Amino acid sequence: MNLIKLSTLVWIIGGFILVSSCQKDEEQSSGIKLQFDINKEVVSYRSPGDLQFTDGFITIAEVVFDGDKVGGESVSISHEAIVVYDFGTGESTPENDVINIPPGNYNDIYLGIELLDENDNPALVLEGTYEKEADGQVYPLRFEFNSGEVFEAEASSGSVTPNTPAIAKITFDPHEWFAGVSFNRLENASVNNDGVIVISETSNSAIFDLVADGLDLSTEAVFQ
Repeated sequence: MNLIKLSTLVWIIGGFILVSSCQKDEEQSSGIKLQFDINKEVVSYRSPGDLQFTDGFITIAEVVFDGDKVGGESVSISHEAIVVYDFGTGESTPENDVINIPPGNYNDIYLGIELLDENDNPALVLEGTYEKEADGQVYPLRFEFNSGEVFEAEASSGSVTPNTPAIAKITFDPHEWFAGVSFNRLENASVNNDGVIVISETSNSAIFDLVADGLDLSTEAVFQ
């Protein structure tokens, strides 16, 4: 199992923002709800030669929260639940999964997010398009990643409000993952029988290895 530190991670996570939710449901437990998104902006290698991701999903198996409560004890929470987050809609299944955390102000926060790794199904899928210069055709592109990676984030402080879950918003930047993939490699990527460029451990594996290496590149995450 590999650890990927969000505290030093820009090529994977564009930003990690902890903010108060507008939800005022008094029956809702205090804690944190996760939200995931991807950078959907077009990246132009050339014209044609545009790469864009618009959809996909991530499947989480466990979330670990550690923090020092101001004026109190250290809190460590392990939340095991299989939750699928849709990058296109921002919704999750199940819909209202909350990591229950005692309300209060915290210092030295750590948050670890583990991908599901129980079978051959990919835990992280990105879907988009790539326009090949050779023929000017726009091809569907699908990136599949299957591993029990753990994404990590750290922050000096943060707050959990009673009866109001906070939202931890994580934005992936797949364009940064593909920064090490040259224009020529994408131009020469194989297309399957369905007309899709699949990048995985078994399809276009040389490109996959470069993108997977990008998962380890990092910069500081931000909590607000």
